[in-house]
Amino acid sequence: MPHQSILFLTGGTGSGKTMALAEILRELESSNLQIGGILAPGRYLDSGEKEFDLELIPGGDKYFLSTRIQYTGWEAIGGFRFNPEAVEAGLKHLLSLSMRDFHLYLLDEIGPFELDDLLWASAIPGLISKQVPMIWTVRQRIIEQVCIKWKIERPEIINLESGQKEKILKKIRKWLKQNLLELS
Repeated sequence: MPHQSILFLTGGTGSGKTMALAEILRELESSNLQIGGILAPGRYLDSGEKEFDLELIPGGDKYFLSTRIQYTGWEAIGGFRFNPEAVEAGLKHLLSLSMRDFHLYLLDEIGPFELDDLLWASAIPGLISKQVPMIWTVRQRIIEQVCIKWKIERPEIINLESGQKEKILKKIRKWLKQNLLELS
C-alpha cells in the first residue's frame, strides 16, 4: 500500500486546532485545489459551556451539531447532545467525498466518538483508501489509538501548543507544499 500523507494538528481544548484548519482552508480557496471535508467550529455560551457547529467542505452548508443542553430528539453521546440532522448530513457528505476526486481532505476533530465507531467513523476508511493527503485535528492523548484504528503509519504531527501561530502555519504550509504538487 502506498504511503498515506496525513498531518495531525493536535493540542488541548481551545488550542486553536479548528482555527488553524479554517485559516489554511481560506488560504487554499483561491487555488485550483479541490478540497473536501468538515470543520467543527466551537463557540462558548455565557455559562461557559461549549457548543459546536458543522461546516461541510465544499459547499459551506452549516448545521448546529452539538451541545450539552437537552433538546428533544437529539442523541446523547458522551455528555453532549447531537443534532441528528447534522450528523446525517455530515456522514452523508463525508461518504460522498470518496466518490469524487479531491486534492486534500480536512477532517476536524477525529476523536473518542470516532474511536468508538460513532459519528464520522464509517466514512474514514473510504477517504483513506483514496490516498489523498489529509489534515486531521486529533487530541494528543489519542493519536496512537487513531493510528492503530485506521492503520496510519508515520503521520506528520504538529502540536499547536508548541509555538507561535505564524510558526505553526509555516509548518502546515511546508507540509502542504511537500504533499500537494500543485502548490510547489
